[in-house]
Amino acid sequence: MVAKVPPAGITTYKGTPSAGDLGSGLHIKTADSGASATSHGDEIVIEDGTAGANVGISILSATDGEGRINFGDSGDNDIGMIRYNHADDSMTLITSNANGLVIDSTGAITKPLQPAVLAVPNATQNDMATGWVTIVFGSEVYDVNADFNTSTSTFTAPVTGKYMVTANVDLTDIDTATQWMYGGVFVTSNRTYYMNLVDPTKEYSADNNSSFSSAAIVDMDASDTLLFKVRTSAHGAAQMNVTYGSGETWLSICLIA
Repeated sequence: MVAKVPPAGITTYKGTPSAGDLGSGLHIKTADSGASATSHGDEIVIEDGTAGANVGISILSATDGEGRINFGDSGDNDIGMIRYNHADDSMTLITSNANGLVIDSTGAITKPLQPAVLAVPNATQNDMATGWVTIVFGSEVYDVNADFNTSTSTFTAPVTGKYMVTANVDLTDIDTATQWMYGGVFVTSNRTYYMNLVDPTKEYSADNNSSFSSAAIVDMDASDTLLFKVRTSAHGAAQMNVTYGSGETWLSICLIA
């Protein structure tokens, strides 16, 4: 039997009588680099150890076609993918058959599945009690990953990470008998973030209105929850309201890291 002769530059390929010096599969070598190949990625090894040499693979497509690297299994032959679209010069990273990250021709990056919420009230919240009160957000402008519950005004973190949380609340009829008030508080499973401490007895000469903005990068574990609240002393009357319909009160949350 005559042994097959590898093509020029290939030291190992299917059917050769002996294994190459790197990996268990196809080894394409221009010059030895002295490097080794991990067993988790040695089915194809491309090597050039020439000083100053660059090593690479080219995937060439038509100007209106796509170049792809597919990741499949027994259930789906392209459940993951790296795809370059030559028609619009965009690069897409796909996981679980969904676009997870897209880089367009200008270099702008979008993450279509990134958790992001903008919640707003769906009615006026009247005559709020003193002490701790949760601001009611009964409607959403958007909720990319369906992480906000409008029935409980609760955000639940889908993954562990750092979340940028910003909010504004517009309060009316703040009782001047109130000795102090936190105009915005983020209450999470890990900790409470206090902001906007005011003294209504000094701020206002009569029952008045005020808007408070709050912002924090909040650390949350997967399944942790977040509520937006105000907190007042127990000396004021239960007459404070949250406005509705004019955009002053809102809660925005986005995963950033």
